[in-house]
Formats: sequence, structure tokens, C-alpha cells
Amino acid sequence: MGDFLRMKRSILLLFLPLLWLSSLQAQVSLQDSSVSMGLLQVSYRGLLTGGDMADRFGFNSQLGLDFSWKLANQFYGTIGAQALVSDDIRDTALLQNILTGGLLVTDNGLLSDVRLIQAGFVIPVSVGRLFTLPIFPNPNTGIFVEVGGQYMQHWINITPTDELVAAVSGEYAKGYDRMTGGFGIREAIGFRYIGNSGYVNFSIGLEFSQNFTNGLRSIQYDTGQPGIQGRRDYLSGFYVSWIYPILERAPNKVYYY
Repeated sequence: MGDFLRMKRSILLLFLPLLWLSSLQAQVSLQDSSVSMGLLQVSYRGLLTGGDMADRFGFNSQLGLDFSWKLANQFYGTIGAQALVSDDIRDTALLQNILTGGLLVTDNGLLSDVRLIQAGFVIPVSVGRLFTLPIFPNPNTGIFVEVGGQYMQHWINITPTDELVAAVSGEYAKGYDRMTGGFGIREAIGFRYIGNSGYVNFSIGLEFSQNFTNGLRSIQYDTGQPGIQGRRDYLSGFYVSWIYPILERAPNKVYYY
């Protein structure tokens, strides 16, 4: 019996530190504590073009997936991937030498309309800081500022609407697609809200980027000139995102990890 009591006492002493740590964890909540956590964000950006990019494209949309890691001291880092798309193409003269009455001649000798779509991607990396506001008691909610860099690449997809046109397909499309890529810097400011319930989490803000790019094609068929010139491609606009926090929560909360 004495050995059994001693064993029970030893087990209790072993678990006391764990119970103490558990009680501390239970005191951590998004409502009253700034905590370290991951932030998975699904975002949309609506952006206006500037610089050389404005000669080629108009309004751009970006759909993105970003992951941030926020520290308890309110600093955080973010990496993401965003798809870029626009149907506002301003450089419409790129097919001028192969159009007949504004239409393409298909491989079967028929006439086909053509659709030009901007496509591309952006890979941003940034650091930022959150500043809490007195009107929001939750210390994980507030105004944020970010700075960072990114790699951007964009081009023009040329799609005949009816039939295959070999002259603008496969390797031949590279002579017309204006593919461009390069690195840039980005800045953002906005508001992030992390709710106490676990599901109402979002951010809204303004974003700006200055990209120093180059053409990536050795020749442009419509001009007969190399397509490797240096460019200044600027984007500015708004973005919104829904956020899923990833962190270990207290038992009486509804967040999961």
C-alpha cells in the first residue's frame, strides 16, 4: 500500500508542471493577448497600372494565397503566390502583320476572331508590423504596414476563338506574347481584424509595387526587334483577404491548429 501511495504521489508530482503550463496556456487568448501564430490568407487585389506597364495593360486583378507568421511582438513575415490576369489589353498592334480585316486566318483558311488576355504571376516576400488601436481590445487586430520585394512575370495569351492558328501557337506564340519579368519592391498599409470567435478574420488595405523588369523574348515578330528592353512596371490599388489563423488555442476557444 505504501508503494502504491508513493507511486500515486510521484505521478502527481510529475504532472504538476504540466498542469501549471496548461493553466498558463488557458490564459492565452486572442481577445486579451498578442500571440505568435500563422495566418493563411486568401486574397484579391484590384490594381491600376503605371509606367511602361500602362502602355500595355489596363486594370489588373490578382488572386493570391499568402502565409504569414506573426510574432507576439507584433512583427511578422509573409510569403505568397498570386495569379495575375486582365482582359484590358492596350498593346493591340502586336498582331497587325498577320490580321486580315481584323481577323486571323485559321489553318483551314477560315477567318477567326482573336482574344488577348494578360496572364502572369507574382511571388512577394515582405515583413510588417501590426499596431493596435484603443477601440479594439483584441491586441491581434489593428493597423499594419509592410515592405518587401517580389518577382513578377507577365505575358499576353493569344487565343483564336474558333480554330487553331499555327502562326500564334506553340513556339510561334513566343514571338508575340511580350513575356516580361523581373524583381521589384512593394509597400502596403491596411487594417487587419482577427475575431475572438475564430471565423471572422480579414484584412483590407492599399498596395503599391515598383517592378524593374526586362522583356524575356529575343525577338518580336511584329516589329522585327529584340524584346529584351528594360522596363518600369508599376502597380497600385486595393486588396481584401480572408484569414485563417493557425495556432494552438485554449480548450474553451474554438480555434484549431
